[in-house]
Amino acid sequence: MRKEDRLAAIVEKLREDGFIKNNELSRLFGTSEMTIWRDIDELEKAGVLRRVFGGAVDIKASSYTESHVNERVFENTAAKEQIARYAVSMVKTNDRVFIDSGSTGYIIAKYLAKENKRLFCSTNTINTAAELCNNPAIKTVMIGGELKGNSMCSIGPVAESQLKNYKFSYSFVACNAIDDNGRVMVLDISERSIKHSIIDVSEKCYLICDSSKISCTSMIEFATVDEFTGIIVDSGIDERQKLLLESKGAKIIVA
Repeated sequence: MRKEDRLAAIVEKLREDGFIKNNELSRLFGTSEMTIWRDIDELEKAGVLRRVFGGAVDIKASSYTESHVNERVFENTAAKEQIARYAVSMVKTNDRVFIDSGSTGYIIAKYLAKENKRLFCSTNTINTAAELCNNPAIKTVMIGGELKGNSMCSIGPVAESQLKNYKFSYSFVACNAIDDNGRVMVLDISERSIKHSIIDVSEKCYLICDSSKISCTSMIEFATVDEFTGIIVDSGIDERQKLLLESKGAKIIVA
């Protein structure tokens, strides 16, 4: 196959699927992964796609791309605030709370900072920590590590090691998508390990997910719905989605 034909075929598959994997393309076209890597590099420079671990995503497919957390705060705001208010209502004085990265977690922090509760809170996200610090009754611990730009959060072995020193009453964990098979996903493989670590050090772990992310897919599975104490969603979830996820072992909490 000519290079031009292969590039066109890669773009066509990308438009159909939203993401592509190097090893699958290598088998499909009968060429080396190094050749596919060079093709993807060329297409990235042309602005067609964005490389991720093991493949690439379509820059036009919103389920596979991630805007800056400061922009995401203004997306589906009513739904996220609904979820945040419910999450905050669960938290009692002297609880130990971890808030994961993401715009919904940031809104939870804003509401918590207005509460008259003495708390121990931890997060791996800069803007979330800054909000919590507005309330002197909240002892705030920022988890360190490698900084992930778009999410303004820390990831990697240093962050995971620090988390092992704590045990939380509640954690609120974010995701990019939940599919109809009950798989909970993120866009970037670098976030998978730290989310596992958060789950491991939490007595109760709640997934916070607005309804726009349900019946969707993303790149990397990090959990299944039955691994969480509950999934806090907004009222936009439909009955079919709710029943389907409950059949997979999820406890759905409509805020």
